[in-house]
Amino acid sequence: MTIGLDLAVDGLAGVMLGLIVVAGIPVLAHARRSVAAEHRRRVQGLLVVFAAAMAVLVTADDLLLLYLAWEITSVVSFLLIGTTHTAAYAREAARRALFVTGAGGLALLVAILVLVQSTGERTLSGVLAAGIQGTEGVVVAALVLLAVATKSAQWPLHRWLPGAMAAPAPVSAFLHSATMVKAGVYLALRISPLLAGVALWDTAIVVVSAVSLLLGGWRALRAEDLKALFAWSTISQLGMLVLVVSAPVPKALLGGAALVVAHALAKSALFLSVGTIDAATGTRRLDDLVGLGRRWPVVGVTVTIAVASLAGMAPTYGFVAKEAALAGLLSGDPVRAWVLVAGSVLSAAYAWRVATMLWGRPVTKVSIDRVPRAMVAGPVGLVGLVTLLGTIWPLGDAVANAAATSVSTKAGEAHLVLWPGLVPALGLSVLSLAAGVALATAVGRLRAPDVAPGTTPPVDVVGMLLDLPGRLGRGLELVLRPTASDRTVGILLLAAGLATLLPTLGDTGALPAVDLGGDPVVWAAMLAVLAGAGVAVVTPQRFSSVLSVGVVGFAMVGWFVRIGAPDLALTQALVETVIVLAFLLALRRAPATPSRRDATRPVALTVRGAVAVAAGLGAAALALAVSSTQRISDVGARVADRAIPDGGGRNIVNVILTDVRALDTLGEITVVGVAALGVLRLLTPDRIQTPDRPLEVR
Repeated sequence: MTIGLDLAVDGLAGVMLGLIVVAGIPVLAHARRSVAAEHRRRVQGLLVVFAAAMAVLVTADDLLLLYLAWEITSVVSFLLIGTTHTAAYAREAARRALFVTGAGGLALLVAILVLVQSTGERTLSGVLAAGIQGTEGVVVAALVLLAVATKSAQWPLHRWLPGAMAAPAPVSAFLHSATMVKAGVYLALRISPLLAGVALWDTAIVVVSAVSLLLGGWRALRAEDLKALFAWSTISQLGMLVLVVSAPVPKALLGGAALVVAHALAKSALFLSVGTIDAATGTRRLDDLVGLGRRWPVVGVTVTIAVASLAGMAPTYGFVAKEAALAGLLSGDPVRAWVLVAGSVLSAAYAWRVATMLWGRPVTKVSIDRVPRAMVAGPVGLVGLVTLLGTIWPLGDAVANAAATSVSTKAGEAHLVLWPGLVPALGLSVLSLAAGVALATAVGRLRAPDVAPGTTPPVDVVGMLLDLPGRLGRGLELVLRPTASDRTVGILLLAAGLATLLPTLGDTGALPAVDLGGDPVVWAAMLAVLAGAGVAVVTPQRFSSVLSVGVVGFAMVGWFVRIGAPDLALTQALVETVIVLAFLLALRRAPATPSRRDATRPVALTVRGAVAVAAGLGAAALALAVSSTQRISDVGARVADRAIPDGGGRNIVNVILTDVRALDTLGEITVVGVAALGVLRLLTPDRIQTPDRPLEVR
C-alpha cells in the first residue's frame, strides 16, 4: 500500500477548516502574550504544525494519509502538553495522553487495513460507497469505536484529558476543545453511514457516549478548579456530540453538525478566558473568584455567554443546534433523546454554577493585574460568533447544512430556527434548564476531591499499564540482584541454551549432516576457533581472555571469506572489532586477574561447564535446524530473478537490504542510533563541569 495525496474539500471539511482558522487566530494571539518567553516560539511553532496536521486530517480522502495526520496530532499534542517539561505532572500527563491516543491510532490503522482488504478501496469515499458487512463490519466497528473513544476522551478512556490541562491555556483551547478532540467526533460523523446497522456500533457508541456525557457533567458540577471544571465539561460535551452525530436521524445529524461548531467556539473562548483570569489573578479556584464579573465585566460577560451556549440557552448557537438535535432524536431515536435531556440537565447545572460564581456575592478581593488586550479580545470575538450564528440563524443553518449534507443528503431537508414554536423539544429544554438550576443549588455546597489538571486519579488503569514495564523491571532486578554477575549471566545462558536445544532432541534425525570437506583453510579456521575458545577458558588473565575470544571471531571471518560470503565476513569483522574494543574499554578499571575464589570448588566449575556446554549445543542445534528448513519461496525466487536487473547486485541479501526493504533498513539504523544516544546519556556523568560553574543535568 502507498500513501496518496488524495484530498477532498466538501461541506464538512470546509466547516472543519473554518474552525481551525477561526479558533487558531485568537489562540496564536493569546499564546504570544500568555506563554512564558522560554517556551513561546516552540509552542507557537507546534500549534502551526498541529493546525496543518488537522487540516490534512479533515480533508484527507486517502485512508493512510488520514491515519498519518491522526498520529501527527497525537505526537504534537504530547509535545505541547509537556511544554513545562521540568514539571513531573506535565511529563506524566503528556505520557498518558500519548499512550491513550497512540493506542487509538493503532486501532484506527488496523481498521483501515481491514477496510482496504475487504472492500479493495483505499480512499474514504471509495469505502463508503462500497460498504461493509458481516464479521468485517463488526471488527471495524469495534476498532473505530476505540479510536473515537481515545481521541475524543470518551469513557472509559477519558482520564487523559483532565491531565492534559497541564498544558498552557492556548493549547487547551485549540487542541483539547476546538480541534484535536473533535477528530474523534469527525471520524464518527464520517464513518457512521458505513457502520449504521452494525449492532455493536449502534449499541456500544450509545453506551460509551451516554456514560461520558453524564459522568463528565457530574464531575464538572463538583469541580473546584475552573480549568478542571471546563475539562470535565469538555468530556461531557464530547459525549453529547458523539451521541448525536452517530444517530441515523437526518435532523439530529444537522443539529449535531451545528453543535460541533457551537462547542468548538464556546469552549475555545472559555479556555482562553481561564488563561486570562489565571494570568490576571493568579488563581483558578472558584471560591476565590466569586463576583469576578462585577469587577471585570468584559471577562464575566464573555464566560457567561459561552457557558450559556453549552447549556443550550437562547439566543446562542448552542440553543438552535440543541433544539434541532433534540427534535430529531425525539422523532427518530427516543433513547438518545432522553440521554440528551439528562445530559442537558447537568450542562445547565454547571453553567449555572459558573454564572453564579461570576456574579455572586461577596465580591472577591483578589487583585486583578492588567493583561494585554489580545488575551481578552480573542475570547470576546469567539463568543460574538456564537451569538451571531444563533441570532442570525439562517447563517448558522447554512453552516450546519453544508457539513451535514456532506454525510447525508437527507439532512438538507431540515433547518435550524431560533424559535421552533411550542414543541415538545422546547418544553424539555426549559424543564432541563430548570432542573439544572435546582441540581446546582442542591449540590453547590458539597465538596469533593477535585482532580486538578495534571494530577492522577485514585483508580487509574492507564497509569497502571504505563507503570507495568517499570514494575516488571524492578521485580526482575530483585530476583537477579542478590546473585553474582556471573551467576546472572549463567542463568540467562542456560535458559537460552535449553530453549533451543530441547526442541531438537526429539528429532535429531532431522538435523542435516555437517561436512567440512577437505579444504585446509576451513580446517585451520576451525582449529583456530577451538584453540581460541580453549585459551579463553583456561587463561588467568582477563586481557588474554578477551584476545582469545577475538581470535574465535576473526577465525570465523576467514571461514566466511573462504566459502564465498564476503558480506558476512565484513559484518563479522566489524562486530568482532567493536566487541573486543568494548571489552578492552570495560577492563580498564578492572583488576588484571579475576577472582579465583571458586577455582578449588569442583561443584562451581562443573556447573559453569554444564552451562557453557548447554549454551553452545543449543546455539549449534538452532543453527543446524534453521539451515535444514530453508526453502526458497515464490517471493524469494522473484527477488532472486530481479536482483541483477532491478537492484544491480549479485548478492541477494544486499539487494534486499538496500532496495527491497530500504525503509526498514533505515528504520533499523535509526533505532540503533537512538539506542546509542541513550547509552551515551547513561554513561554521561550527572554533573558536567563548565569553565564558569558546575551545571547539573536533570
